[in-house]
Amino acid sequence: MPDNNFTDLRAVSQAFAERVSVNASQLAEKEAWLHVSRSVRHDGSEEEWLVKALAVHASLGVKKLSMEDDSGKTLLALAAEEGNSAAVRLLAPWHDVNARLGGAAGLAEKEETALTLAARNNRLECVKILAEHADWTQRGYANETILCRAARASRPNPEMLRFLASVCDSAAVTSHGRTALHLAAFHHGDPECVKALMEVCPIDAVDQWGNTALTCAVSMNRVEAVKLLWPATREKTTGKGRKPMAVVALSNNALECFELLMPIHDWSARTIIGSSLFDWLVEENRERRAAYFNAAESAAPLEEGKIAVARHGAEMFPLLNARIEAHELAKMTPRQADTKQPGADSAPLLHQKKPVSKRI
Repeated sequence: MPDNNFTDLRAVSQAFAERVSVNASQLAEKEAWLHVSRSVRHDGSEEEWLVKALAVHASLGVKKLSMEDDSGKTLLALAAEEGNSAAVRLLAPWHDVNARLGGAAGLAEKEETALTLAARNNRLECVKILAEHADWTQRGYANETILCRAARASRPNPEMLRFLASVCDSAAVTSHGRTALHLAAFHHGDPECVKALMEVCPIDAVDQWGNTALTCAVSMNRVEAVKLLWPATREKTTGKGRKPMAVVALSNNALECFELLMPIHDWSARTIIGSSLFDWLVEENRERRAAYFNAAESAAPLEEGKIAVARHGAEMFPLLNARIEAHELAKMTPRQADTKQPGADSAPLLHQKKPVSKRI
């Protein structure tokens, strides 16, 4: 508790109450709490909020300031969530900043505190006020640090993440082995937030499934995040099966990332059982995944293309086969080209085999 004498606070609040015609002594306890909680939720000048809040505090007494609403939120939690920095500054000394929410809140919300509410709602000023009283080692839902909680927020803020990274363990992981960088790459992929976290988080860290932050970005089709993470990430495959990133994009229907990766894909890469990207494509519906087939057939080196056509047949990869035939034709002399029958010399490449499944 602060050193202030609560009698003095009562006297000050009564003076404020007279100015706004709030007779605190006539307010019932619950009505008083509701009155001040409503004022917490609205913007206004610092003095305006103090007028309302201090007047009600006079009728509540210090112990009642920690009352909770039906969702288990205290006045401090409500103020932090709404970004009412004036209210947070006044209430923080009278509350346990690190207290979990209670009441009828769900499992995830029960792991929330006033600080995490401020962090995930992008209330940077409130976070800085609460920082003086915060336990930065505290873990929440799924063993998340406050930095991890903010990293996956729906309204990401790079300045918030930089501040939290300065006071939290930036290498800490959740119960699933994910860093704050994993979470940002997966949940929103905001490039400024990803860039801020790349400065402090281990970029090549893998979660319990063997995924890097790059894998998370590719799987969720976060193109801008992939552009940042690709050159900085050493391992370009993921998981126990060593899947290339292009396979991750294909498997997660991330077309923009798939097309982005085609010029930089390692075409010689194979999964742990020897499957190439073309081996994965053959199990897809060509009509439904035409954009993926076209992108791969247009970008693949001819040597890899010949292997795919020989293995799966020209009908499976017609664009690729056309490139191969055009290349073979270009190598011929004019006389050979004039006499060449379409497809005559390409027979060895065009084995009409059934697709071989090599997926893992």
